[in-house]
Amino acid sequence: MGFRQRVANLIAGSSTVKAPPSGKLSSLQMALPKTRTPLKTLEDLGINYDLTESTNRGQIREWCRGYYATHPIVGTCIDIYSRFPVQDFEIKCKDPELQDFYEDLFLDENRLNYNQFLVDMGREFWTVGEVTTLASFNQELGVWTSEEILNPDDLEVLPSAFSADPIVRVYPPQYLQEIFRGGSQGDYLPSELDAIKRKFPGIGQSNFDSFLDVDTSNISRIVNKVSPWDLYGTPHLLRVLRLLMTEESLSAAQDAVANRLYAPFILAKLGLDRVDGGEPWIPDFEDLEATRDQINEALAADFRLLVHHYGLDIRSVFGRESMPRLDNDFDRVERKILQAWGIGESLLSGSSNGSYASSALNMQLVTQLMTTYQKWLQTHFRRRAAVIAEAQGHYDYELSGNSSETVYEEALYLDPDTGETYLEKRPKLLIPELKFKTLDLKDEESRRNFLFQLKRDGIPISDELLVAGLNIDLKDEADKVHAETVAKAVSQKNIEKEILEKSQEEDLGITEEEAEEMTPPVGRQALESNAPSTTPPGTDSKPVGEVSTRPSVSNEF
Repeated sequence: MGFRQRVANLIAGSSTVKAPPSGKLSSLQMALPKTRTPLKTLEDLGINYDLTESTNRGQIREWCRGYYATHPIVGTCIDIYSRFPVQDFEIKCKDPELQDFYEDLFLDENRLNYNQFLVDMGREFWTVGEVTTLASFNQELGVWTSEEILNPDDLEVLPSAFSADPIVRVYPPQYLQEIFRGGSQGDYLPSELDAIKRKFPGIGQSNFDSFLDVDTSNISRIVNKVSPWDLYGTPHLLRVLRLLMTEESLSAAQDAVANRLYAPFILAKLGLDRVDGGEPWIPDFEDLEATRDQINEALAADFRLLVHHYGLDIRSVFGRESMPRLDNDFDRVERKILQAWGIGESLLSGSSNGSYASSALNMQLVTQLMTTYQKWLQTHFRRRAAVIAEAQGHYDYELSGNSSETVYEEALYLDPDTGETYLEKRPKLLIPELKFKTLDLKDEESRRNFLFQLKRDGIPISDELLVAGLNIDLKDEADKVHAETVAKAVSQKNIEKEILEKSQEEDLGITEEEAEEMTPPVGRQALESNAPSTTPPGTDSKPVGEVSTRPSVSNEF
């Protein structure tokens, strides 16, 4: 068997092949290419994307929350998606009195306060990929009295054999442990303790080491599912975690060089190879310490001057190092992070380099993400409102002359005792609707409002893009504004001059300061009117509103 055949046989069983020397031949090693598998780089970076494991879910959520709190682009994108879809919403009901009732309940700051609560829901959903709320219902009053967002790390979600809705169990929050384990029940009214027990059935002194069942009718979930059978949500940020880690590596490289340049490593040498007599001068320990102290004092002083005799040589080890140029790398990472949110380069920069189709696709993606989210929120609200409508006896009606007639509907019901299904005719509930402002970024007004929101939140948006589609030449307008500002400033000074001259003629004694106060500040008004604005035309300057989640017969979206 020849050498090549032996090598071929060895290759079949080993990634590294070594040919033994024969005669004068040197040893030969052959390394085969490393086997690559999909997503291997994520594993190498420690990104455990398998969210079926609770440890992985907790780690990924912690990273996502950290990036939201610290990263300028990630935080801005999440804020935009949390606030922009709900910047304008209202509760609509065909009965004006009932509309006032639901508005007071859901919008009042001292009650459910959905203006803020929907924003909080949106921030949680867009950060960690799911949001679960637990509401408390007062049977006597027939209303929801409170609603809170649960920590997803304290939840256990299990599939149900009898329902499309999963079973949600909650690990006892700290405040519940303090109430029941710490013996502080006496600080609460019996009705309050009963309400807690209704929210967490089976709660007691000895069951704090396991998850508690909760009333599923009080639970509402919005979940970003990668697969239809997923029980837990997948963060939107998971798509860009690798890019974010790359960005951290780039920043670490720049910081390392900057630290070395800011605090360089200084090497000082004291002594001579030989003096006049040919003997070397080797300083003793005291000489070295004294020189070291002198150098430190000089470096700490505002005016750095060190005078020394011969035999001292000072140099910076990294003195010739320069900052690496990583702008293109940072831009590439930033661009891809924005693309994950549907915000492309052409949409941000207004550059003509990007095709209209590309820009339109970006806008279409953003619109779809936000409108889908709005539908989830509408379903969430409808489920909450339906419970109230049934408890309060709010039924739909049709007006006929001076009277009204109740509207009936047929529904399929399951008899829990017999297991049989039957149709039942009953009054149709009058359930209010959550209405959002139309969100279509292809519409110029919505698109421009969205761009103003991006600019307000720190994402670079050019003035050229803001006026795109309008018959406006920014350069010409800037020249006109400049000329108008100059003309108004000159006019203001002329008015001041005329006031002073007239005052002298009439002996009115008006000073220059008084004349300036009497003069309309047209020049200043012009300057102020041309200051950059972050408020879209035709809107007031109040901050953009806030957000929230899918149901059906289900409490999970």
